[in-house]
Amino acid sequence: MNTVLILATFAHNLSSVILVGYYLMLCLVFLPVLIRHTQGIELGKFLNDLSMRMLPWIGMTILLFILSGSYLMMANPAYHGIGKFGNLWSITMLVKHGLIVVMIAAGVILHFLAGIGLEKTAPGDTQFATLKPYRWVLAIMSGAGVLVLLLTAIAQAQ
Repeated sequence: MNTVLILATFAHNLSSVILVGYYLMLCLVFLPVLIRHTQGIELGKFLNDLSMRMLPWIGMTILLFILSGSYLMMANPAYHGIGKFGNLWSITMLVKHGLIVVMIAAGVILHFLAGIGLEKTAPGDTQFATLKPYRWVLAIMSGAGVLVLLLTAIAQAQ
């Protein structure tokens, strides 16, 4: 039994649950409820506070992804070196990591949309200024997260 492999897999999976779960639940559950019960500046304050509170967790998951993913990649017999895409596993990993770059960019955009919207929403406004783009970017983030999980399952099944 390879204890390091078990711990690396656990860390990678836990990071996936935290990151993808957060954005997926924010998109499908929390944001629709918040929109129904809060307006304008209050929604902005909540989204901004939530973004700031989640930032250390996101940083932790990215660090865990890098550390555990590097080990898992090197330990996988289908890995043949950087830039060598001669099998389905390596192509799947390339696509998966391309989606992860999209997720990181979307996360940065979401963080800034929450802050910018807070600045642009006047106290009497009923609509949060950046709500529409925030929802779109959140949907992209959530969809990319689900695809990353699917690609991970495909790669592990090989």
